[in-house]
Formats: sequence, structure tokens, C-alpha cells
Amino acid sequence: MITFISGCEAGAIMDLPSLQSRLSCHITNSCMGVDCCMDVQKLGLSLNFYLNLDICNNRFTVGVENLNRTISILNIEFGTIHTFSFMGLLKINYQIYDFPSERVFVVNVNMSLCLESSGCIFQQTILRDIKLPKPLCDFSQGFPVKDFSLTHWLEKQDVVISKTLPEYTVDLLFHQLGISGYLKDPGCIQSTNNTNSFGWNTLACSENISLPHLPNYVSCHLPNYCTGLLCCMMVPLLQRTFETHVLLDACAYKLSIGIEKLVINESLFDYTLNTWKTVSLGNMIRLEFKIEEIRVEKIYLFDAKMSVCFETHGDCRYKFDILNGVRIPEQPCSWSDDFVIPGFNIDNWMSDKGLSSSLKQLPPILTSQLLEDLDLADYLLNPSCDQSADKYKTDHNHGWNSGNKKKEKVTFM
Repeated sequence: MITFISGCEAGAIMDLPSLQSRLSCHITNSCMGVDCCMDVQKLGLSLNFYLNLDICNNRFTVGVENLNRTISILNIEFGTIHTFSFMGLLKINYQIYDFPSERVFVVNVNMSLCLESSGCIFQQTILRDIKLPKPLCDFSQGFPVKDFSLTHWLEKQDVVISKTLPEYTVDLLFHQLGISGYLKDPGCIQSTNNTNSFGWNTLACSENISLPHLPNYVSCHLPNYCTGLLCCMMVPLLQRTFETHVLLDACAYKLSIGIEKLVINESLFDYTLNTWKTVSLGNMIRLEFKIEEIRVEKIYLFDAKMSVCFETHGDCRYKFDILNGVRIPEQPCSWSDDFVIPGFNIDNWMSDKGLSSSLKQLPPILTSQLLEDLDLADYLLNPSCDQSADKYKTDHNHGWNSGNKKKEKVTFM
């Protein structure tokens, strides 16, 4: 047997299967991919096959040798089994689940080597319900194109800079900056309906919040829990709008930051308050924000800026100050709510997943799915409590450990 070689941090990926002879695999340094080499003895050659989830660049790739398929991670059909075939000779079956709260993908990969259309001579499970931990991405890094300058880039394209760029030039620019796959189609619409004199739509928020006058080209609204903003920004040069948001749902302990389809969901347990954070799309569209909690007053202070930049060296072409120390009250939370799925029933849920209600324990992948569906995953301790720990040892004392070393008589009802 030949086992996996892992470039991941030790212990990051558990329970990798043993592999048959003539096959060896490697977990990539990012922990998000598998790279294998198989000796096909009958043909006297070796074949390289691979699968990689590059979440920081929004690319999923599966392939054999020089034949591969690359798509946006946003376009993956999660939970569906797909097949990639190397002209029938080698087939890769893969299935991917996304569990955002756990910050993992769960991946199943099987491969088959076939020398005839009616059957295969070699089959191997590469990954079975393996959790691949998502890396933290730096969405504030520079342009994908080294020392990028729109001025120089347009000169190479023989395009004269004017108030607006041709549509085909804009499409090429988005492609070369690697943001095409993140753009919504159609883009957001700037609406003046239900906005106040400062350009804000505050109908969903019941609080009376003092908001600044929005700059030209930007319209925003507040969510129903008030702590956050959703904006639509027009960039005249590109003749396109871009949607951005910063949403702090304190009752759910969640923070969501987004530019178009690029959405980063964080637990408030992991977020450092009163610190500036920058998220960018191709380094061109930039969203900066800072949130500070004033507990004694039960308010949050919000700062938010947006900018559009086209030069590695030099100022940004558009800069918008959206919020500057705006005070937004914390909203009261209800701690007696029922399931987030109305009328939830475990038997019905299991039936929907094709499981018998008599099953005594869920498979790990379905436990993860259930916790995700019920919005519970963010709150679980890791590691979980251990009944064999000293403080839980009960010596058959009706399930209780009083923690009292003195021998006192305790009556249990």
C-alpha cells in the first residue's frame, strides 16, 4: 500500500485512505487540492490527475495531464456528482459540499482506469467525505498584473482614454484583472425610490440614525437590523455599477462583507473590532470598513469607504466616504426563537436526505449539513466537551460530579 503525502499543516486533514500500489497522491500545500500520479503498467506510462479548489482566486480545476476543466467556484453544483473523463481512459468522479460556517469543503473523489468501454481494470477511492479547511485569503493584495497601470494598459490596446471606455475594452479589463467571474449580471440598479434627501433608504430600519450625505454615484440602504449597509456604486468610466455590503448581524454573531459575488462570511468570534479591514475585487474595487462596539451605550460605531483604483502607483480615480463614526444602536435579540427551519422535524429532514428515521447516528457529512441547515455550526466548541474528562467523571453518582472532595450526602431526585 502507498499512502498520501500531505503538504498541509500536520493534522489539518484526517482519515486519508490507503492507496493501491502503482498509485501515489499528494495533498497540496493549500490543503485545497489533491495531485496524483498513477503508473499504467500495461501502457508503459504514468498519468497525472488532479483536483484543486483555489478559493482565493475563485477557480476550481479538475484534470488529467494537459486536459483540464476550470470553472468559477461560484458555479460549482455543490452536492452533485460529476465526472471528468480523459477520453475514456481515466475517469474522475467528484462530489463537493460547501459548509461555510465550518469553513470547509467536504470532498469525495473516485477514479477509474479503463482500457475498454465495457469495464475498468482499476478503481480507487481517493477521498471519502474528507474535510478540506478553507485558507484565509488576503483580499487586500495588489493587482493580479504586476505594476498594473490603466493608462499604459490602454495604450497597449490602442484605446484612447475618454470619459467612458468601450464595452469590449471593459470586458477585457475585467478578464485580465480576474474579476469577470465575480460580477453580477445584471448589475445593481441605483434607485431614488424611498430615499431621503441624503440618498439613504432607511425604511427597513426602525431606528432614527444620523446618516451623512451620500456622494454622487452611490446609493445605500440599511438592513432591518440597522447595523450595516448595502450600496450600489456607479463607475462612469466603466459604465457599470458595483454592489457592496457590510452587514453585522449581532444576534446571529455574523459579519458579512461583499463586493458583487465575492462574499466573505465571518463569525463575530473571529472578527477583531475597532480595526480597519480592506476587501478588494481585483484590487480595483476596494471596500474599507471599521466597526467599534461601545458596550456601555449599546451602540456600534461604523466607518466605511469605497474606492475605484486603476494604478499601482498613484491615487485612486474615485473615492467615496460612506460612513464616518456613525452611531448605530444594537438591536434587541430574541433568545427563545424556534428552529430557523419552520416546523423542523428530524425524521422529515432525514427522509429528504434519503435516510431511514431508524438510523441511530448520522454520517459525519450529514451531521455537518444538519448543523449548517439549522444555523448552529458557528456556535459549537472545537474541540467539543468530553465526558471522560475529570470534571465530568461521575462514579455512577446519578450523572453528577459535585466537585466537592468532602464526603457529603447529596440527595438526587
